[in-house]
Amino acid sequence: MRKIAVPLAAISAIALLFTAGTLAYFSDLETSTNNTFSTGTLDIFLTDGIVSATSAWEKYDWKPGEPLESGELRVWNLGTNKGDHLEFDFELTEYEDDNGDLTDGQNNGPESDTANTTADGMGRYLYIDCMSITWFENDNETDEHILISGGSATGSGVCGNFTYGLYDVNGNGYMDLDDLATLDLDNVAPPELDTNGAYDAIDNYLQINMNVGFNETAGNDYQGDVTIMNVTVTLNQVASQ
Repeated sequence: MRKIAVPLAAISAIALLFTAGTLAYFSDLETSTNNTFSTGTLDIFLTDGIVSATSAWEKYDWKPGEPLESGELRVWNLGTNKGDHLEFDFELTEYEDDNGDLTDGQNNGPESDTANTTADGMGRYLYIDCMSITWFENDNETDEHILISGGSATGSGVCGNFTYGLYDVNGNGYMDLDDLATLDLDNVAPPELDTNGAYDAIDNYLQINMNVGFNETAGNDYQGDVTIMNVTVTLNQVASQ
């Protein structure tokens, strides 16, 4: 076999080729510490025109055709983030009772109640004559949307027609609590932040006003019965998808 001699100089060049990659450029390393990421808050608070949202709208011993009853609900924005929009969920519960007072128990009757085992459908006779949303900043009105006027969801507010998709779902010819509970309200602009809390020198809030009547066509089916409406308000961070 023929041997090939490799000069020593060639071997040294090869070694140098492989070791050249271990050389380093200048560098400097610094560390950033105490980087803090905190979350803001979404926080709403409900009241009526005074201090509490409990039983903000109520009427006892009501008879069909009697004068309208009015109520209001205020939404305060007490967090650090205004949020994108509010959702209002209206839930109705209808109770059969004999005297309109559930504190003494829920009893069927009275004898003159022509449907004395159920109160189903009572919300359809609790008609909404008018309903509006008003925004206040520093206790001054800045905007108003009239959602229902004269029992119809066609009223126009200061900034035009804002029905929020409300319509007569059950087809009885007027807007009522049953319609409202079926549809709810969405995409309502939240009020400005009220950083000092509710009811102080400078107040920002949203207010819903509603006038409700007991339709005279209700007849005797709902004598002594009770309807309770719960309103749940949600403040959402982002727009609805």
